[in-house]
Amino acid sequence: MNRFFKIISLLFHPLWIPTIICILLCHYSMMSAFYHGIVGWALCLRVFMLTAVSPLIAMVVLKTFGYISSYDMPNRKERIIPLLLTVLLYSISLIYFWRDRQIMILQIMIGVTLSVVITTIVTHFTKISIHAVGMGGLLSVLATELYWISNIFNASVILILIAGLVCTARLYLKAHTPRQVWWGFALGFSTVFITSHTFFIICLS
Repeated sequence: MNRFFKIISLLFHPLWIPTIICILLCHYSMMSAFYHGIVGWALCLRVFMLTAVSPLIAMVVLKTFGYISSYDMPNRKERIIPLLLTVLLYSISLIYFWRDRQIMILQIMIGVTLSVVITTIVTHFTKISIHAVGMGGLLSVLATELYWISNIFNASVILILIAGLVCTARLYLKAHTPRQVWWGFALGFSTVFITSHTFFIICLS
């Protein structure tokens, strides 16, 4: 079970969440009419490079020079620099998507970036589950884009099961306490939900 939950934690690492969201919106929602085929996959690839590959390279560099002891970063203080770099890289991606007029992705990425900013601030004082933050953000997208996602029932069941499995994995591996997981989930969900709705209202006004 230990290996199984480690695999789950890796498969649904927070760095993959923006890409998973992009795939969900581009290929399993009404947006697929605009991003069908190679166009949608090209956008997902750009999201992956900007929000996953770039931070991953930064973490490899930090590990090489001894700024973090492991990629799990069990020490709360070790997480500060990687989180700050992630905020920087995500901010660059916001500028890119704004210039590229990818409004739907921009709407979500603003919330995701803000959740990382808040997570960074919280981590200065206490440890919080970043995996749970990611899962909260993922389910928030489901709630935010409720009318856009086709076959919403199946999507809801699958994503809720995944979120539950990931949060269970963090508890089973003793990476976090229940309180750290719940606070992480609440932070991710509320930040992305509120930010996405605020952005939508501003665009309509």
